[in-house]
Amino acid sequence: MLIVDDCLNKTRSEAECNDCCNSLEADGTERKACRNACPGHDLTQNTDFITVELSSILGPDGDYSACTSVGRQGECKKCCDSSSELQSGGRRYCRDACKKLPDNPNPNVNPPENIPGQGGAAQKTALLSIDGQYNFTEGPAADAQGNVYFSDIPAGRIYKWATDGNVTIFIDGLNRPNGLAFTSEGLLIACESGAGRLISIDSQGHITVLVDKYNQTRFNEPNDLWIDPQGGIYFTDPAYQSPVVQDGEHVYYLTPDRGQVICVINDLIRPNGIVGTPDGKILYVTDQGAGQTLVYEINADGNLSNHQLFASLGSG
Repeated sequence: MLIVDDCLNKTRSEAECNDCCNSLEADGTERKACRNACPGHDLTQNTDFITVELSSILGPDGDYSACTSVGRQGECKKCCDSSSELQSGGRRYCRDACKKLPDNPNPNVNPPENIPGQGGAAQKTALLSIDGQYNFTEGPAADAQGNVYFSDIPAGRIYKWATDGNVTIFIDGLNRPNGLAFTSEGLLIACESGAGRLISIDSQGHITVLVDKYNQTRFNEPNDLWIDPQGGIYFTDPAYQSPVVQDGEHVYYLTPDRGQVICVINDLIRPNGIVGTPDGKILYVTDQGAGQTLVYEINADGNLSNHQLFASLGSG
């Protein structure tokens, strides 16, 4: 346990602790146990820090050298996402390793700037990074004006990336916020995973708890959500940072009148990402635990039927 104690005693944040765990000379199980211990310790009291240098090819679930050897960041990330050798968590660490590669390895060749747009008009596109220091970002959602909101899970914050390019803290002090979505009325719905609940936040930052229990028991860690055309909310409830407190890791539906929550899927290992079609007829759910994405037909009452395998890939 000595090397694990180093990570717990000599890091200042959960993100640093996780990075330290991933750099340990240990097997995947030991590294996972170390990462699981990070949220349970008060790292802010540490004063004797260590510097962590992560390996460029090794992570908690495997060897990423096959992907990093392609030599180009974009192709490396595609390799990570399509790998059948890595669990979805490992794919994320694989993509992190790709970030050490150049976007364009040949400085004399520039990527094309003009890409055909609708109606044949040429449009200039760019991939921009958002200025700021973040721990683990998730759940981007755009409001009606085009401002983008996103969560920083360990920091307990939701940020607003405005159309003018400025990034500000929209709300602070949440307990591990994750997936976000806007209602037609402009309310921001958030999965507050650390508190085991679904909340609504108005433009002034006022919070309303929509649902926090099923069968008189708190949810595990609500992760991601999708709002259907009627205003009902589908959300996934896995358990990543804490033990399972429900009778499993399921998918739920909160009715449009907010009067009832229904368990609509109870046979997945670890549901994560979720999205439906604009017409409200089809729902896609990733099962990170099984490495699959499933597709369901949405019934008029919000229940689901006729599920099928959509893809043998199940990341968040």
